[in-house]
Amino acid sequence: MVENEHYLRDDNQYIVACKHSSCMDVALMYKMVKNRVFLYKRELLFVPIAGLGLPKIRSIPVARDNISLVDMKKIIQKCRERVRKNDNIVVFPEGTRKEVAQYKPGVFFIYKAIGIPVIPIALNTKQAWSRGLFAPKKKYVDQVTIRILPPILPGMKRKEFMEELRNSIEDNTQEIISNEEKKRCISRS
Repeated sequence: MVENEHYLRDDNQYIVACKHSSCMDVALMYKMVKNRVFLYKRELLFVPIAGLGLPKIRSIPVARDNISLVDMKKIIQKCRERVRKNDNIVVFPEGTRKEVAQYKPGVFFIYKAIGIPVIPIALNTKQAWSRGLFAPKKKYVDQVTIRILPPILPGMKRKEFMEELRNSIEDNTQEIISNEEKKRCISRS
């Protein structure tokens, strides 16, 4: 189920900042976000299946750890070029699929430099396709909820932006998971 799809209007440009819980997140963003360019961790190029597919989709590789100022400027420049071509940027601000990881500041630097809204997205894909599984669990796929949240408009300071982004995504993700657990409990009784 997708909530608030109207925030992803075709006539707007934006940076999508999506919760990263499973491999399914990438496929969902690929399907939902028009004219998308993904930022992804460079190490994925060496993963057998992903490494073959990533160069074929429009994407920008990122060295997650110890990123230099020069590298960050190059990433921002590539994002700026893509936005000029009417593309939308998709980023997973945690940079990993851990439970609740610290959000990386790169999303803020891109937001500040480019000056377009960030659309946070919360979802509950982990139960449907958790780490180590080759494919999603069919019985949970229909229970996936994608909640598109109100845009964070340009102009926020770093601390305020990072708190707003993280709280928005994490609070809504927890609410989605709680609601799904309640539904399962009710259906069992």
